[in-house]
Amino acid sequence: MLNRVMNWGAAIFPMAATLFVFASVLSRYLFNSPFRDDHDISRLLLGAGVSWGIGAALHRGGLVQMDLLFIRPGRPTTRIADGLGRGVRLVALVALTIALCIKTLEVAEKGETTFDLSLPLWWFYGIASAGPVAALLLFLRDLFGKAPSYD
Repeated sequence: MLNRVMNWGAAIFPMAATLFVFASVLSRYLFNSPFRDDHDISRLLLGAGVSWGIGAALHRGGLVQMDLLFIRPGRPTTRIADGLGRGVRLVALVALTIALCIKTLEVAEKGETTFDLSLPLWWFYGIASAGPVAALLLFLRDLFGKAPSYD
């Protein structure tokens, strides 16, 4: 279930940003009145999409891999390479999660808002940081729940 949410989050937020910008441009040219805070809201939605996408890629391991070095050697070497890869992904995911959560708390503490509508920014940051948190939970579940098959 959470895996599906990760994939949908990575897809929905950039789509929402695109539709929001499209609607704002139409409003600007048809009615001579763009949406207020269109730049801020679209930027924040796109940031959430990027954050969820990075979290999903780190969870799945959908990154560039050295298959030639990974598949060719015998099983012990493959296990070592897989363990090192998982370790690097875990460190990157933990660092991203901590950084985004700290930034969310800082923005909430300062009470920063958008320029025109005075929307609080912390909940946009919270939505963005929820992606890597979900990815970290999924990664830990997979790390401790099942071992990869090398046969």
